[in-house]
Amino acid sequence: MLLIRTMRRSDLSWAAAIEARVFSRPWSEEDFEKDLDNERKLMLVALQDCRPVAYAQSVRAADEADIARICVEEEFRGQGIATRLLEELIKQSEKAGAAKFFLEVRESNQAARNLYEHIGFTQAGVRRKYYEEPEEDAILMALLSEKQLPGNGNA
Repeated sequence: MLLIRTMRRSDLSWAAAIEARVFSRPWSEEDFEKDLDNERKLMLVALQDCRPVAYAQSVRAADEADIARICVEEEFRGQGIATRLLEELIKQSEKAGAAKFFLEVRESNQAARNLYEHIGFTQAGVRRKYYEEPEEDAILMALLSEKQLPGNGNA
């Protein structure tokens, strides 16, 4: 059974370890720790049978949220965990006041781009040479909250 909850200090060493396995420029345990108490940052962890298997982070400013990270343990990919985690991140960010969501994704990361498009994100631009190690362009993607869509009283 999948459970999604807020990241805790007890998750920090696991989060840093998965970062080191997945990202070319990983965040450290200290990076995660300094974000735990920041009210603009939302960090969620997905647990499968009480084991942490994925996390996500958003950073909110005014009515916008940047999806900073989504990471799933390799053996748990393709099971819909990232989708559920992203949907929960968006839902909780909306409750905190976010109505527009943005993220950058490596141009070559088709699996992630498919996930974001499935949720409703659309391409909003390209950030040239955004990523390092290896150098690559980022696709900027955006999503308007349901609260902001035409016909919902906010158009």
